[in-house]
This record gives sequence, C-alpha cells and structure tokens, in this order.
Amino acid sequence: MSYSSSLRHAGIVAVSIGIIGWYWWGAGPTPQPPAYHDFADQRPLLGLPHALNVISNMPFLIVGALGSAFLASAASQKHGVFVHDVERRPYWISSSASC
Repeated sequence: MSYSSSLRHAGIVAVSIGIIGWYWWGAGPTPQPPAYHDFADQRPLLGLPHALNVISNMPFLIVGALGSAFLASAASQKHGVFVHDVERRPYWISSSASC
C-alpha cells in the first residue's frame, strides 16, 4: 500500500512541476511600470542618498554581528546550546551571508 501511495504522491508532484514549468515557459516576463521602484525613500541625510532605507538595515547588521560574536565565544560551545558541534555550521554560514 505504501508503494502505491508514494507513487501517487510522486505523480502529483511531477504533474504540479510540469504545470508550473509550462506556465513559466509560456507566460513570459511580467511587465512592471517604470515607477515601480519609486517607493524607496528618496531623501538624503548627511550626504547619504536614500538614507532611511540604508539606516533601516542597521538592526540586521547589529543582530548578525551579535550572532557571529556569540558563535565565536566559548558560550556557544557549552553543553546544551547545540546538541552536536556540527550544528553550528549553518549558523556561521547564515551569519556570514548577512554581513
């Protein structure tokens, strides 16, 4: 019974991928109006163009730096923080990709 069930699920996935691929191939690119990206803050501040859009990313930079500092510290190597040391690797990759 599990063979027919898994075969049916594979068929549903294959048909779904086929329909989505057919749509993407046939639909082409979606046009956007020329003013689409004008929602960004245009005001400069202290010579920095689009200042509030740039400054609003600072909390992400701070949290990423704090996460990297935690991973580099001895506190992240204590028992109970990660079950296995290998679990720290994805956090290093995501913290280095965000900076």
